Amino acid sequence: MKYIVIFLGLMCTPVLAEMAPLDLLIVEPIASESLCGVTDETAVLRAISGVWYSDGGTSVESETLSVIEVQKSSAAIYPQGNFSFDLDMSAQGPNVLAAGGVVYNVDQIDDILETVEAEWIADAVSLTPCGPEDLLQLSMQLKLDPNPSGPNSTGTVTLIPYFNDKVLMISEVEMRGEWGLAFMTMAALLTPAERF
Repeated sequence: MKYIVIFLGLMCTPVLAEMAPLDLLIVEPIASESLCGVTDETAVLRAISGVWYSDGGTSVESETLSVIEVQKSSAAIYPQGNFSFDLDMSAQGPNVLAAGGVVYNVDQIDDILETVEAEWIADAVSLTPCGPEDLLQLSMQLKLDPNPSGPNSTGTVTLIPYFNDKVLMISEVEMRGEWGLAFMTMAALLTPAERF
């Protein structure tokens, strides 16, 4: 079934294509495809390139602080492996994803989702025919500096593309400052906002 989108001021209304004038844009939904067993890094990056909505949770733990917050932001994945996402800190250096073997197994992912109180993400990717060990996991190193006098922070971001329209993003960052040591863990489900 085809749908079109009619723009009425700031509202978007989907209408059956058969009921719409012929000069309106017809939008076809992207078919969800599993990326299980796809080991070609270029093919995976091409399948997931675009702008993504990010929805999940973040946990920050230190000697004096324990906070869990809902995480909603956006991310962009480019076919060459470049990656950007919203953080309160700016990443320094090249932000390029690369395959480097299995970073997370299913038990580790379950633990992280429980830590950030986003267990619902496991349900969202549960139709996958394989576990994360059989998916190409793409990672990059982070060096984060919120300002010149701020904490020294390092960590990783890993993307686990279960489907071409559902990608798990996990970030683990260690932050050191005058106040001590803190650990930030973030997990989010990426869903498409716009394809490149």
